[in-house]
Amino acid sequence: MLVWIKSAARLAIFPCLFIIGKWFWGDFSLTVHVDPLVPLVGQGLMLSCHLIGQVPANCQVHWYKWERSKNMTLYVYNSTANGAELSREWHQHRNGAPKGWYKNGVVRVKFFHVHIEDTGRYVCAVTGDGVYQEVVTQVTVVGFGSAPRLTIEQQQNNSATLRCTSQGWYPCPLVLWTDSTRQNITAMAKTRILKDVAGFYQINSTILIVDSSSDTISCTIINPVLKRHRKKMIPISGKR
Repeated sequence: MLVWIKSAARLAIFPCLFIIGKWFWGDFSLTVHVDPLVPLVGQGLMLSCHLIGQVPANCQVHWYKWERSKNMTLYVYNSTANGAELSREWHQHRNGAPKGWYKNGVVRVKFFHVHIEDTGRYVCAVTGDGVYQEVVTQVTVVGFGSAPRLTIEQQQNNSATLRCTSQGWYPCPLVLWTDSTRQNITAMAKTRILKDVAGFYQINSTILIVDSSSDTISCTIINPVLKRHRKKMIPISGKR
């Protein structure tokens, strides 16, 4: 009889707890802001995790970078204690580690100078009273490389060999050759794009111009993420 009463009590109480839990967590959400959306190498970057609504009691907010081998902790905030600074692993990973803090329902992490290796997925995860929520955001750090250096390697009779070089690009850029009529002549070029030790892309592109009526040739390097470019034009046909 006592067992039956306990079972009945469970049947009567659990639906109420379920409704309360659903209402409580239903009024809590996370949003993440990234500023700027596409940071340049060397710029600052702010990751903000906004806790909106009824925040779980005894919650922990964990900002980390997702890695295949092992996640890299950025900052951990505990509602029952002061936030923990960045993990020792991150300090060993690089110089000038980012800084994290909590204020008015927002957990922020600031990078003072981003690097190419900061590109990746970042996660803001909240745990509390057996509930887990997370938001994942992608950060893409870009390099807007140097202005192209365009030179005439060889010129004789009605032909000219041109070379276009540039460095400091990320991600892998696009190379575009055009003549004075803006006609795309890239198919005539031989282009090598290599990565340097810092992870930036270097461009070395040559093109042979034969019997061209064009008096100028242009080399344009395009960052596909920024949708921005750098361009250099050079006169040919003896008009150097």
